Amino acid sequence: MSLRRRLESWLQGRWYGEQQPGIVLRGLARLQAGLVRLNRRRAATAWRAPVPVVVVGNLTAGGTGKTPFVAWLAAALKRRGLQVGVVSRGYGRRSRDCLLVEANSDSRRVGDEPLLLQRLTGCPVAVGADRPQACRLLLSHFSLDLIVSDDGLQHYPLARDREIAVIDGKRGFGNGRLIPAGPLREPLDRLDQVHWRVWNGQRPEAESGLLMQLRTDSAVNLMDGRRRPLSDFAPGPVRAVAGMGAPQRFFDTLAGYNIKLIEEAPGDHARWQAEQDDGTTVLMTDKDAVKLGERAAAHWWRVPVEAELDDAGAMLDELVALCRQWQDRD
Repeated sequence: MSLRRRLESWLQGRWYGEQQPGIVLRGLARLQAGLVRLNRRRAATAWRAPVPVVVVGNLTAGGTGKTPFVAWLAAALKRRGLQVGVVSRGYGRRSRDCLLVEANSDSRRVGDEPLLLQRLTGCPVAVGADRPQACRLLLSHFSLDLIVSDDGLQHYPLARDREIAVIDGKRGFGNGRLIPAGPLREPLDRLDQVHWRVWNGQRPEAESGLLMQLRTDSAVNLMDGRRRPLSDFAPGPVRAVAGMGAPQRFFDTLAGYNIKLIEEAPGDHARWQAEQDDGTTVLMTDKDAVKLGERAAAHWWRVPVEAELDDAGAMLDELVALCRQWQDRD
């Protein structure tokens, strides 16, 4: 296990397990609280786009299912007749430029998640650490009704009209402490300010919000596009590759099909070392597949994830009405 994976495991034990964070982590968390307060002051001078902006983010470090939700949201709004654009920071990319994302873009320049979102939705996508600049780039090339910010709940320089928090329903908020003593990017009361909460997988009885389920039941061959049910890969073994914030969710899904796994978690946004391939069947996430570029092999398969939400009609209706209000105002 790499040093990074050992550190992540050590932190996870304190964030979500029985072990308590030590005095050093608690002290650093107090510093984080101060940084959070300073960051929130930037909202006073936030740039406002000439179209509505919806920010989709999470309160905890690591994966919560935000990317499949953004893909679902953009597709659902497109079906309702809206022209939707997406902006993202593009974590892990090498370029610092603000860029438009094309279907054939290099993930190393634009980031894996933005490239995946462009391919899944067909929406215009721009990446940039400066979200307002990314919005301006989109609007200079496309006529849009609404912009969805993938992540950015804590990016206060961008004014937003609606906020959506995606929550891992299984892990919740851990010990409720700020990073690095706990998994929280901001205190829990930040959730009181968002317009909708989306619970991934399960929703506690005492909580309100929408419930999202991620459907994963088949794999697509990277060489020829063939689709096979995951049950066909049992009993295995297969190499399971998950370069994401919460890889265990992917591994557990595959294990649920009685597949014997050789687990590989290169780290969130990290690139799988295909050169170490030994010919064993590989099942990887979509995020890992887009990082391979044009590389493919007959025994490499990607496992698409599709979000499904019930009772989301009222949220979609409100967003469509918001866009119509802006158009009437113009």
